[in-house]
Amino acid sequence: MFKSCIFLFALLLFAEVLPAQGIIPVEDAGRLPSGRARHGCVFHNKNLYVVGGQDGWNEVHHRTIFRSPVDENGYPTTWVVQSALPGSRTIIRSNTLIFREKMYIVGGYDGEMGQWTNTVLMAEMFSDGEIGAWQELAGSPIPGEDNEGMCVVNGSNSLIAIGGRGPGGCTNKVRIAMLTEQGVILNWLDGAPLPTTLAYASAATVSGRVYVWGGMETVETTPLNTKVFSAELLRDGTIGPWRTEPAVLEQGFFEGGNAQLGFFLFTFSPKYENSQYTPEFFWASLKSGSLGRFGQVTIAASSKEGAGIAANPDHNIIYITGGRQPGSGPGLTDVQFVRMK
Repeated sequence: MFKSCIFLFALLLFAEVLPAQGIIPVEDAGRLPSGRARHGCVFHNKNLYVVGGQDGWNEVHHRTIFRSPVDENGYPTTWVVQSALPGSRTIIRSNTLIFREKMYIVGGYDGEMGQWTNTVLMAEMFSDGEIGAWQELAGSPIPGEDNEGMCVVNGSNSLIAIGGRGPGGCTNKVRIAMLTEQGVILNWLDGAPLPTTLAYASAATVSGRVYVWGGMETVETTPLNTKVFSAELLRDGTIGPWRTEPAVLEQGFFEGGNAQLGFFLFTFSPKYENSQYTPEFFWASLKSGSLGRFGQVTIAASSKEGAGIAANPDHNIIYITGGRQPGSGPGLTDVQFVRMK
């Protein structure tokens, strides 16, 4: 209880750390064994993971997973290679997650095959941080052909895939994979559709609701969605109807790295209209169930296209891993973080 109170107090001070506007510093936290961009990035049980991705602009796609334990101050210590994916996966920043001691990758782009996948991969997470062998879940094909640019969160016993796009454009579909106690897919259900078509949006769950913000409404990058939608997470693993939140984005964006820490939602370095990347960090807080307006601050680092971000609640840290410089160049190996004091 005492530790929880300290964590809550730190989060209440968070608005002083991330003002509505301005520049905030980052701390350097070492380097990855090799460059990565558009990869999955998750934190779990005192370990930071970098999953798949591609090496900059040379379109070398990866099956490799890197893992590093973190020390008492939240710094990664030693990066080691984990059980490889059965196929390359990239563009998985918003559809890599850990739920019930298992890591899932829902869809993504297989650069070796040159196509978007409709499968769900799963691996066991062990207490020492190691990852077990990956498996493609039986019964996992994601319904439909519009699974590019989905964002994925977990329900009480489910994986919830939101939006996406395909040959017919962007979709408002919500597809829910119901899970067994062993974490495998029982079947897919249709969830309540979004109020608008969306792809490459940001999503997170807080206080029993799923929140979705930003994203593309059409295959064009202008105009972009500036609204925030939310739906109740129901006990049966599905969701209730969507509502439009009063909070709005001052400027639409898409394809950012997103994370959630306590009552705070984050998006880092997304694209604006005309696919221009930004070095900005967007955040909003939930107080008494009401979402506040999104603040916008600049990170004291260059724009990192395709960087991964992950939240470490043990140390009140948001990690920023890899990425690539917009326009050209190899994948970056930087590991940095913003510390919420």
